[in-house]
Amino acid sequence: MDKLDAMNAFAKVVASGSYAEAAQILAILVALPVGVYAATRPYSIFDQIASTFALIGFSLPTFFTGLLFILLRALTGAQDRPARTMPSRAA
Repeated sequence: MDKLDAMNAFAKVVASGSYAEAAQILAILVALPVGVYAATRPYSIFDQIASTFALIGFSLPTFFTGLLFILLRALTGAQDRPARTMPSRAA
């Protein structure tokens, strides 16, 4: 692996880490208010729906959930391409 490949690999790791960090922050920002609201109203319809989605989220493997989101984006017509984080290397 030459120096350019090592730099590209490191940049991809940094990009992946920032995506994971953003996903974790988003999950906390959504989960905390939903959890508090559901906990203050036990056995309500909102509590039951939140519990069902939480059970489904924990039960499905991560790769399967990712594939479902990709399929959902494709079926809804979201055709935008992800931003390129790495410059392409001329062959």
